[in-house]
Amino acid sequence: MSASTKRQVGVIITAFCALVVVSEYYFTIQVVKDLSAYIQGLAVVVAGFAIGIGIINMAVIHVGRFRRKGPNWLLSAWLLFVMLVVIVLGLVWTPSSQAYSWIFANIYATVGATMWSVVAFYLATACFYALRARNVEGVLLLIAAVVTLIGVSPIGGVVPYVSQAAIWIRDVPSNAGMRAILLGTAIGGIGLAIRTMLGREKGATI
Repeated sequence: MSASTKRQVGVIITAFCALVVVSEYYFTIQVVKDLSAYIQGLAVVVAGFAIGIGIINMAVIHVGRFRRKGPNWLLSAWLLFVMLVVIVLGLVWTPSSQAYSWIFANIYATVGATMWSVVAFYLATACFYALRARNVEGVLLLIAAVVTLIGVSPIGGVVPYVSQAAIWIRDVPSNAGMRAILLGTAIGGIGLAIRTMLGREKGATI
């Protein structure tokens, strides 16, 4: 089978599955609903295989680094050990076991909180550079940020009208901007879906 034929087959399958799943949302046809549920089940299976392939690929990469004693090979060894322990616990005692829950609550959640704490410093630096009053837009952004920070802090209840101003900034201009971003993202997603179904999106099909 040539490459162009493979691409056409992939485009046809993608377009058919997308149309069936979308049609199930707008039409109450039992055959379409059953076919949509079947396609979504297949998507879950494919996602499971993709996760398995990702785990195998990551294991191969870090085992090779550990055997070569490459850069950060100790971190690779630790990653492989933790991954093996979590997989064994999940398969033997199921994810609802006490040991698995302990690992998630005391290791995974703690590491996640630590990562977010580190990111906070980068966010603070980014805010420092973004809130420079170089032009009118920068001045407005700086004023809005200062009012919002004071309004959500304990001192906001002491300064008159600051809390109300912070709530107005959050509910009106900030909410309007967020809705505009969501609408733009939705329109972009629809365009991407149409391009994918038509085979116009590069890399979407083989």
